[in-house]
Amino acid sequence: MQAASLLSVLFTLGLSCLDVQAQTLPARFEPGAGRFEIQHDGRSLPVWYFRPEKTTPDTPILIVMHGVNRDADRYRNEWMPHAQKHGFILAAPEFSEKSFPGTEGYSLEAKGAFGFIEPVFDAVKAATGNRSDRYHLYGHSAGAQFVHRYLYFVPQARVAKAVAANAGWWTMPDLTVDFPYGLKGSPIQEDSVKAMLQRPLVVLLGTADTDPNHKNLRRTPEAMLQGPHRFARGQTFFATGKKQAAKLGVSLGWQLATAPGVPHSDAGMSAFAVQWLFGQPAITGRDPQHVRVLFGGDTSGGESYQEQYPKEGGVNILTEKGYEYGLTHLKRLLSAADFNVINLETPLTTRRESPLKSKDYLHYSDPVKLPALFAPYAPLAFSLANNHTLDHGPEGLDETFAALTTAGMATFGTGNNLASAEKPLLQELRIGGKSATLAIFGAFEYRKDYDQDFHFYAGEDKPGCAPVDVPGVKKAIADLRRNTPDAFVVYFVHWGGNYLWKNEEQTTTAHALREAGVDLVIGHGAHLMQEVEHDGKGWIFYSIGNLLFNARGRYAANHAPPFSLPLVADFSMKDDKLQTSLRVYPIVSDNQLTNYQPRFVTETELSAVDAMLADKSAWNAAARAAVKRGADDVGPYLEFGTPK
Repeated sequence: MQAASLLSVLFTLGLSCLDVQAQTLPARFEPGAGRFEIQHDGRSLPVWYFRPEKTTPDTPILIVMHGVNRDADRYRNEWMPHAQKHGFILAAPEFSEKSFPGTEGYSLEAKGAFGFIEPVFDAVKAATGNRSDRYHLYGHSAGAQFVHRYLYFVPQARVAKAVAANAGWWTMPDLTVDFPYGLKGSPIQEDSVKAMLQRPLVVLLGTADTDPNHKNLRRTPEAMLQGPHRFARGQTFFATGKKQAAKLGVSLGWQLATAPGVPHSDAGMSAFAVQWLFGQPAITGRDPQHVRVLFGGDTSGGESYQEQYPKEGGVNILTEKGYEYGLTHLKRLLSAADFNVINLETPLTTRRESPLKSKDYLHYSDPVKLPALFAPYAPLAFSLANNHTLDHGPEGLDETFAALTTAGMATFGTGNNLASAEKPLLQELRIGGKSATLAIFGAFEYRKDYDQDFHFYAGEDKPGCAPVDVPGVKKAIADLRRNTPDAFVVYFVHWGGNYLWKNEEQTTTAHALREAGVDLVIGHGAHLMQEVEHDGKGWIFYSIGNLLFNARGRYAANHAPPFSLPLVADFSMKDDKLQTSLRVYPIVSDNQLTNYQPRFVTETELSAVDAMLADKSAWNAAARAAVKRGADDVGPYLEFGTPK
């Protein structure tokens, strides 16, 4: 249906369906929340919408499908904060029980429900002046049933990406199983199955949606064959899709994702779904001509250490001084950045008993207090690829994902399988009216004991960290640059020995990563600064050390310099090309010197850091001349220019 034929619609304002009066739809509805109706196929359908304050003709459009209670207004309201933050137009059509009775009327197409979605998209476009040629689609529970069947039955649908979350039961992509549990006896043929298997569909499952006695869970024999509860049934659907794709010789476009700790709740699932649909919202700097990104090193609340110290006659600095105490001197560093990227070297969990009985230094931090500590410095992203993320097993990792996602913080470097762990964080930067893409890969160097004894690394169907994989990242960068040729690629890697300068393997790997197409290698894991080297094309920061790490540390015992190097990359544009300047703001990280308040170095200490780096890194005259000392409103710094 053409947009021009859709203007016989009714438009009403309001956040609920109470006391609304119909009005003729204006050419464009204003930003805010409201309700309109479309006429299609001789019937009227209410649509609850939200338009953010700032939209353009290219603003994405998301259509959200409600559950069995037919409460589209609630779904719209739950998604409005995401639409405002991520900048998309939201539409939630309402399929009433009266007009579309039962499962058959809503998600099995018996009453023509599927035919309304494309007209809704065109109506939204017409009313907002939007020129998008595709839309995103999301459904929860009965809405997820709608979404995945819609993709079968409307193969020409202009869907860019779809998320089906927590469906009660699924129509399997299997022509030998009777419809509606499979496709036998339906109009769907093998070509349509192949097309469906290649659609960009995310099967999103709440790990706590495991109630086998939920009041709305279908319990027919055919449904029970899919599993005892929604979480299991979603896994069965994905596994069947994977098997059928292999059998039919097509690439599977689906992805399996989980929402750790989330039960049967659209509000809980939406925080995870929006990340799969839209990623991180674009970042604009305080100065519109620049975006400053801080890369911070090893970070932990240190509860696993602090709770032990009183037993040894010491104090717990967290209970004595509070969580904010440790950031006293670092606030201006975090506040000055437009985007903070930090290595979180701890699971966020309330667990205290780890399954890894033979592992030294088992970490844990508070899943509420630690995210709250960093929340004022959003937007943030945390790398979880390190040697402590799975200290409390996959369950602790799930709790970490849940805590950070609930706090609106991105993660990378780990996942529920290898494919998701290796996926880079893609962040759009808006600089001087232009867009640039920052791609950040997270990885943890391979260690045999962390593989065979502690099971830290992700596998095909196993959660964990992304291992360092130079050939893999080379291919990933080539794939990325086919669509985003100017993407700036950072490899944020956990490696090296504690309180030691870099080793030969780090050097070899760093140079291989640069040859693979990485623009900037940033390491962490040694708890102190390591060499900074220029390879003839760019700088390599082997370790930036700690940011905030609430343990006593062992600097003196290891005769290690007590310094770390928080790194700020300043991105700007010149002649439509991305420019990057690099500054480190050296800090003293030895808590026995700072009493758990990392601080910026003094002028004398800055000179010492500069001299140590020059010596250990073996800078030649050109590299030496390219490194300048200075100070700004944040603190003392070393700026790394281009050697000449």
